[in-house]
Amino acid sequence: MTVAKKIINYVLIFIMLIVLYNILLYIVYAIPNSASLFDNCLETANFYIEEGDYYTPLFVEKIDNAMDTIIISQACSVDSEHPVESYMLSRRNYNKEITKVVIPTIHGNMPTYSLNTFSPDGEPVSDSEFGIFTRTKELRNFLLGKVEVAVEYARYWHGYMLLFRPLLFFFNLQQIRIIIYSLFLLLFIAVLHQIYKVFGKEIFFAFGASMLCCEFFIAVLNFGQFPSILLTLLSSYAMIKLLQRSSPYLSYFFFIIGSLICFFDF
Repeated sequence: MTVAKKIINYVLIFIMLIVLYNILLYIVYAIPNSASLFDNCLETANFYIEEGDYYTPLFVEKIDNAMDTIIISQACSVDSEHPVESYMLSRRNYNKEITKVVIPTIHGNMPTYSLNTFSPDGEPVSDSEFGIFTRTKELRNFLLGKVEVAVEYARYWHGYMLLFRPLLFFFNLQQIRIIIYSLFLLLFIAVLHQIYKVFGKEIFFAFGASMLCCEFFIAVLNFGQFPSILLTLLSSYAMIKLLQRSSPYLSYFFFIIGSLICFFDF
């Protein structure tokens, strides 16, 4: 295959991926909000408040609840009547019935959340029940209808919404953690089995040790990190299969995986 032909193929793959991403986001953002979504998100917010913004379950890797509250808030901030605008702006703390001010993305960056501590009239958003303002408490206040300032986060694709918004219609935080951890363990075992079968015990132990050193077993509980870890395992399994078949499409495979990481990563 000539270099020109390969370049054309890469361009076509890139265009198809962009179209696919927009179609998938449109479908997810066109789903109307429901009472079950807000109930599960409110239960999740209560769990986050108990754990705090940064939770350390085993004295190692911290679970970044502050990051995950943004995902939960975005899932509840969708205006399904305008799905394209919703997924392009990726607002959090947005409710068209309550929101008075929307702070736009500034120079490609999400405005600091401290800007959202106050309502337009200068009064603190947090109340005496929650005391000092934190990201987890901000989420709870938003779900209780106490936040009038929304914030855009337009710099990313936010592809993780394809996973978490549908799940939040049916499950709360603890239930979703069980689901994603079970999926992680199944994929991890499958990849280890393939590595042992194809490359032997040395690579088997090296891969397992590297996963332990990266503390993936804790990081996977972060909503923001789980999609990248999921793609890492899925792509590892697929790559082994492609190597076994001496596939000529391995370079395209890496291109697609890199694009998917950009799409799903927080």
